Amino acid sequence: MCIYKEDFKIWLEELLKSAMKEKRLEGSLEKLCNDITNYYPDIKIWFAEKLGKRWSYITGAGMESFMQSEKVSITSKYGVFLQNADNISCEEKENIFALMKIICTIKS
Repeated sequence: MCIYKEDFKIWLEELLKSAMKEKRLEGSLEKLCNDITNYYPDIKIWFAEKLGKRWSYITGAGMESFMQSEKVSITSKYGVFLQNADNISCEEKENIFALMKIICTIKS
């Protein structure tokens, strides 16, 4: 069992609430990107939609870096790319990805 910092749990709950208030998926994803980069200021994050073999950019936030990006499939249709996210714990990433999956599933 993993115990998270209370501020992380509160932030995650508020993130879900604010993203779900958006009318369209793109607005929800933009809200997620901005809030995540505010909480983790050193990362770059962007969402993309899978179109066949290619990925089409939807929205993103953060400072560009020349580091390799980490690609995570959120659903069969959507994915997220992260740069400089090594300082985020695996447990925190798993919870953030779960939240993204919920939003992409409900809003798409």
